Amino acid sequence: MSGREAITLAAVPDAQRRDNVRAEVAVPIALTDEQERVHHAVTLDLSAGGATIASSGPLTSGRRLRVVLDLPDGTTIAGEADVVRAGGDTALRFDLDPLAQEQLIRFVFACERERAQRRGPVT
Repeated sequence: MSGREAITLAAVPDAQRRDNVRAEVAVPIALTDEQERVHHAVTLDLSAGGATIASSGPLTSGRRLRVVLDLPDGTTIAGEADVVRAGGDTALRFDLDPLAQEQLIRFVFACERERAQRRGPVT
């Protein structure tokens, strides 16, 4: 090699292979199932593409839910989500309209900027 090392995709952590930037942030989320039962949860991490949540009720993989996220800035994001992993930490994949996706992207980037500012400059 000419002083450069090749990096294989397998060497890149899963968190860096996602399509959307994620922020570790707790946001209340209401999940409504097909029987109109509402499950309340909190996000553990959040992106425009989905979230990992801690839920108060049992959810099963493959279910389609209506979701409402109440962001700290007062913005409400509504759409649908598929449960892609159930259990300890439940994973959701969002199906949001473009405006809701854009609002969520802006929120996540704001969270990441704030986190970077708290860490301070790299020395």
